[in-house]
Amino acid sequence: MNGDRAKEQLERIRAMVKESGADCTIEVVRGELDSVHLTFHCGGKRHSVAWVGAWLETLTDDNLWRELYRVTLGGVNKPTTRN
Repeated sequence: MNGDRAKEQLERIRAMVKESGADCTIEVVRGELDSVHLTFHCGGKRHSVAWVGAWLETLTDDNLWRELYRVTLGGVNKPTTRN
């Protein structure tokens, strides 16, 4: 994944983590050009993930929320809206 495209996806993920209100930080780990390697530090736990960049770009926001929830074992959860 080239630098600009990777930055876009990383910013997208960071924005979602921030929106979730989770007490998580994201560490970017060096990886291969076509993948994104991240370590989420949430509540004293580490969750490492390597996603293929092209696949990551195809995810809708709802699907990315589900992936974030899955890889962080519930540490990052889509906020609910109340009407």
